[in-house]
Amino acid sequence: LRISKNYVTLQGAGKGNTLGYSTGATTVNFVAGITGVVFTDSASFGTIEGLTVASASSKAGTDDGIQLSSEGFVLRQVGVTHFGRTGIVVNNDTDLWHMEDVEVDSCYGDGFQWATGSDDANLGQGTELSSSRNGGWGYEVLSGVNNVFMTTHASTNALGGWNVTGSFDYFFNTYVEGGISSFVNSGSYNQ
Repeated sequence: LRISKNYVTLQGAGKGNTLGYSTGATTVNFVAGITGVVFTDSASFGTIEGLTVASASSKAGTDDGIQLSSEGFVLRQVGVTHFGRTGIVVNNDTDLWHMEDVEVDSCYGDGFQWATGSDDANLGQGTELSSSRNGGWGYEVLSGVNNVFMTTHASTNALGGWNVTGSFDYFFNTYVEGGISSFVNSGSYNQ
């Protein structure tokens, strides 16, 4: 599902629980190996709310759950599960991003990733994020500055909870548990 226009909203009736307990009231299913939702660089200020995107992938691959390449996007009450690579990828030109009540579970790569080379993934806020049972890091913050992460959870991710190489970011009430429990910070001036 490729979005290439500004101010597009995908709204469902609820995300359910991606930890295997239930699918959402609105679940968008994708066949194995297909990337789910892509907001291109010409789709600023898009919103995804109240739904789960799920893949039939059963092994590592090149398919991501949600790819974001535009500024001002909002993810609210969103679940992502079982994609072959990363659950949510934040690419270039994504200043002023906002995520609230977002869960990524059982993807074969990272749960959340702020991709390398994303020099404009700045001034964003993530609140009540959860990343569990993914094949990579729960959160891999490779770029972006002056982002705020509040009340985040990571559990049983294969490489660990957090890997932060971005700089000037802020982390409040971070909880890492289960499996490899870690918060690796090699960025500058993170607090």
